[in-house]
Amino acid sequence: MAMNMEKPVNSLLAELNQQVSHILEAQQFSDRLDLSELGDSNVVQELAGSFNQLLASIEQKDKQLHRSEQLFKLISQHTADLIAVVDGEGKRIYNSPSYQSVLGYAPEELIGTDSYTQIHPDDRHKVQQILDQSFASGAGEVLEYRMQHKDGHFICFESTGITLQAESGEVECLVVVAHDISKRRKAERALWDREAFLQILLDNVPQGIFWKDLNSVYRGCNKTFAVLAGLADPQEIIDKTDYDLPWAEDAAENFRELDQKIIASGQPEYHVIHYVVTANQRESWIDTNKLPLRNPDGEIIGVVGTSEDITERTKAELALRESEQRGRILSESAFEGILIQNKCRVLCVNGALLEMLGYQTDEIVGMNTLSLIAPEYRGVFWQGIIWDLEKLHEVDVFRKDGTRFTAEVRSRAIPYQGEYARVLAIRDISDRKRAELELQHANAYLNAVIDNLGDGLLVADAQGNVGRTNPALLEIFDLRREQIAGKDSCIVFGMEINNLVTKTRTAITEIFTAEIQRPDGKIIKAVATAICQAAKSGHQETCIGSVILVRDITAEKEVDQMKTDFITNVSHELRTPLTKILGFIKLINKKLEDHVFPKVIATPAVTAPDQPESKEQRKLNRSVQQVRDNLGIISGQSQHLMAIITDVLDIAQMEAGKLDWQMQPLAIEALIEQIIATKLEQIQAKGLELTQEFAPDLPLVHGDRGRLIQVMNNLLANAIKFTEDGRIIIKVTTDAVGQNVVVSIIDTGVGISSSDRNHLFLKFKQVGDVLTNKPQGTGLGLSISKQIINHHGGKIWVESQLGQGSTFSFSLPVAKISKPSKPSD
Repeated sequence: MAMNMEKPVNSLLAELNQQVSHILEAQQFSDRLDLSELGDSNVVQELAGSFNQLLASIEQKDKQLHRSEQLFKLISQHTADLIAVVDGEGKRIYNSPSYQSVLGYAPEELIGTDSYTQIHPDDRHKVQQILDQSFASGAGEVLEYRMQHKDGHFICFESTGITLQAESGEVECLVVVAHDISKRRKAERALWDREAFLQILLDNVPQGIFWKDLNSVYRGCNKTFAVLAGLADPQEIIDKTDYDLPWAEDAAENFRELDQKIIASGQPEYHVIHYVVTANQRESWIDTNKLPLRNPDGEIIGVVGTSEDITERTKAELALRESEQRGRILSESAFEGILIQNKCRVLCVNGALLEMLGYQTDEIVGMNTLSLIAPEYRGVFWQGIIWDLEKLHEVDVFRKDGTRFTAEVRSRAIPYQGEYARVLAIRDISDRKRAELELQHANAYLNAVIDNLGDGLLVADAQGNVGRTNPALLEIFDLRREQIAGKDSCIVFGMEINNLVTKTRTAITEIFTAEIQRPDGKIIKAVATAICQAAKSGHQETCIGSVILVRDITAEKEVDQMKTDFITNVSHELRTPLTKILGFIKLINKKLEDHVFPKVIATPAVTAPDQPESKEQRKLNRSVQQVRDNLGIISGQSQHLMAIITDVLDIAQMEAGKLDWQMQPLAIEALIEQIIATKLEQIQAKGLELTQEFAPDLPLVHGDRGRLIQVMNNLLANAIKFTEDGRIIIKVTTDAVGQNVVVSIIDTGVGISSSDRNHLFLKFKQVGDVLTNKPQGTGLGLSISKQIINHHGGKIWVESQLGQGSTFSFSLPVAKISKPSKPSD
């Protein structure tokens, strides 16, 4: 019976096993064991029921696993992140589908590959280190690194690692989830760039920028404002107020008041100018703009502002205003007309141009510039004035009344009211043109005069080269102009002419003469003087050449010789009888005084001294006195005639060079004393005072005693003759260098007019009206005196004003020998 029961149980268990195997092989965990086919065995039924419960549990777990797998698959297929599973050797055992879209790799391409292959070489060591630590510790970490796309570029990732452990506790693998943070990094970089750019912008704008809170406490600024406030770093300004900065307290108070005004009103304030002293003690003008600072809700939380140091600009503007004012003053003060034009339209003119053209300002502004120019000059004006750079051009310009004048115009481009215009300087040169024409006429006239001179004319330059000549000169020397132009005057005209040229260069105020004997027998007289250039103040005139007049005096010399011979012969013929007349007058006068007059006029007085003089006696006495007077007149006039003859003979002999000179060292004081002795009676007779002023230790002079006495006698006689009252002073000194003795005869007489002074030393020239008040004499005395002094190497001159007396002076060279010293007492 027991065997019968065992068999059904065994078969039931076999059936149970078969159903279980089928379910497990098919993994149909939703299936159940069919209890009806397993009999009524309680054991089998309990066992099958337990297995069905197990299957129900497995089915539930399977469904959960399937849902997890579906969820993982769904996540891995649709997530943008990379999911990879790496084993302990760093090999990839799983890659999510996102590898295709993110890195360009199909997931299966990377299975079994080294997980470090796509990592940037610079990041591999860091990743490997973290990976090793994760496998060792079982804890994953957040990590940033770069992976290479299949096309070669790198992408930045942020990854999180999760370790999976076996039942033994060992880490079997690492699940890595990597998120592409390239966009985030780009955004962060952009944000950083914006912040950096904003900071760079703040720090490099020329204006200072600052912001404050509601209490006017600084919350920040840029570098420019920090420098203005004397701070090394913009961060130093945080929590400071204007009272903590270098400006004065009143300036800080002004800043604070402006802040509170803006906070209260909510309105900005622009271009508020503050005067402050900056950190470097520099006085400055600050241009400030302030606005209310608002939060996103529009609430005012402070002020933001800009400050600009406008000191240099202010100074420049002041300088510009001053410059413009000076420019206006100069423009209005200029003698030239000033016109500013653009595109041939008049923009601006000065007063000088208005006066020059006869327009009012509102009439000329806006006119076409070309309408002011004569038609035939408009082409020149357009091409020359508008385009040439600062060249002078001459054009004819119309006045308002239609008349025209010649103007000199210069043009220049200038900036004007934001554009480029041209400024024209216009000068009326009508007077200059007339003067140039007159000069041309004068030059033509002068050339005609020079070319028609009877005397030859030679003009040489400062080097003695031939410049200008005239036909008379060429005829005298038998030359042609082209033969001599520019050549050395010495070579062309000989040494004598060259000597004259040389003298004029060394003594530019002198006139030099020379008589030259030509090889052909002609005698020419040359008169040379320097051509001087006007000197600047404080400088001497400069010789720039010489002018020489040449005259053929052959015939004149013959006539002059005939005159000299005639004068000499006549003088001798006159002197012989005149000498006899003077001798007989003296003899007659002596006989009368010694023998006749005593007998005629002495008898009554001797015979009857108490008797009154009879009528006959008085008549006889008057006759005797009349004879005496007549003899005196005859004697005086004869002596005067003798003096005239002597003067004429002297001048003739001087001109002929036949005068005999006895030169010797002389003491000028002795000569003067001798002359005074002969004139003392005349001086006393006129009641004149005579004063002598001799410098001490006067040197000797070298001269002809008789001729010097003749000069001093003549000068002193003139002083006596022309001085009715007052005094005469004879003054003797030496010149500044001690080379000459200077003798001056000073009187308080009638003086000499300037017209008479000019010809005083010429022959036969006398002072006064020769018709109504002819002075005594021939007018040769001063001429002879001048020739005598000139022969001695000295000079003679006069200083005088009409009615104020005269001073005649002459100089004589000092003798080469020393004056003997006076013996001691």
